[in-house]
Amino acid sequence: MMNSRRLFDGRAWALTLLLAACVPASSAGQGTASISGTIQDESGGVLPGVIVTAISGDASSDTIVTRAAVSGGQGRYEISNLPAGSYDVRAAMPGFRSDETAVTVTAGGSAVVDMSLTIAPLAETVTVTRTDLDLAAVPSSIAVVQRDQIEYAQ
Repeated sequence: MMNSRRLFDGRAWALTLLLAACVPASSAGQGTASISGTIQDESGGVLPGVIVTAISGDASSDTIVTRAAVSGGQGRYEISNLPAGSYDVRAAMPGFRSDETAVTVTAGGSAVVDMSLTIAPLAETVTVTRTDLDLAAVPSSIAVVQRDQIEYAQ
């Protein structure tokens, strides 16, 4: 009984060491960064449901990194597992003007980017067009209605 227990303990340690050797060092989060913050409206109230996007790179670069998060009930968001670098952080929500801020994060670091959204003005467009309608083509009719017909209809 004792020998089988030692054999099992030895296999467990060997399996644990094998698995630990297979895990890459980058998965431990040492080379990544995070951006977090709070989204508020212009009166200071928190805004849940805001889509916050962090974009690194531009059209001329080989790699463009895009990550997104949605602010929670307290207006907080967090975008994690970002490679170190410069990011444009943008917050957008229907009915509000979007806000954008540039931030640089280092490996293993984090940045706090609090943003404030203002209510977007209502924009409504009404387009009226007139067609050239010949008034002679509009049918016209005249009818005489008697008083008793009006009283009867009521």
